[in-house]
Amino acid sequence: MRIFNDSQGREWTIALNVAALRKLQGHGVDLCELHAGEPALILRLTSDAAMLAGVIWHLLDDAGNSRGVSQAEFEAGLDGAAMGRASTAFWEELVDFFRPWRPSSAKLVIEVASDLLGIKPAADAAEPSPPGKPSGDSPGSSGSTPAP
Repeated sequence: MRIFNDSQGREWTIALNVAALRKLQGHGVDLCELHAGEPALILRLTSDAAMLAGVIWHLLDDAGNSRGVSQAEFEAGLDGAAMGRASTAFWEELVDFFRPWRPSSAKLVIEVASDLLGIKPAADAAEPSPPGKPSGDSPGSSGSTPAP
C-alpha cells in the first residue's frame, strides 16, 4: 500500500491486488497488459495525467464515496504537486505488486518510470529478489492474510 495526500490535505491509500486489477479491467484498463495498445498502455499512463488520475480514482473510489468525495472533487484536488505524489504512489504500488509475481513487468515499469517520470529506482529495484527473500530495505512479506 502507498499513501499520498492531495492538495486539500486528504490522505489516500492506493492498494493494488487482484480485485483492484479486475475492477480496472471493468473500466477498460488492464494493468496486466502494460505493453498492449498503440501507444502502449504504460506510455499512455505516463503521458496522460487525466487518464492516470482516472485509474487512481477507480482504485480509490470506494474510499472516496464513503467520504462523500466525487471523482470530480478528487481530481480537483490533484494539482501538479499532488499529481506527482499520486503518480509516484501508483507506480511504486504497481512495481510492488508485479515484482514477486511477474518480475519482467516490474522491470518494465521501473525502466519506463525511470526514463519518463524521473523516478529513481532503488539500487536493487531492477532485479527482483529470489522468492521468499525480501529485497533491499523493504520489509519481508507478512505472508497471506485471509480476507474478512
